[in-house]
Amino acid sequence: HGCRILRWGRQKVALICFVPDGKPHVDLLVIDGASFSDFTPPKSPHFGRSGELATAIWSAGGKTYLVAAKMDMEQLRRLL
Repeated sequence: HGCRILRWGRQKVALICFVPDGKPHVDLLVIDGASFSDFTPPKSPHFGRSGELATAIWSAGGKTYLVAAKMDMEQLRRLL
């Protein structure tokens, strides 16, 4: 659906927005894994909620991935 590069502090973050198969809008943030000195993201998706948003975070290949979408947790699990 769209993408852009954002600034988060001193880091560049890739934001990719998509609408998979008619489901609600999903935001994927891709961050250089070295950006986190005091946090080690899990290797497989860790799911949670933040208000109305279902979220998932994980790391792979030196990057950290964060997904957020207004959908229930099971929909997000199936999507990933």
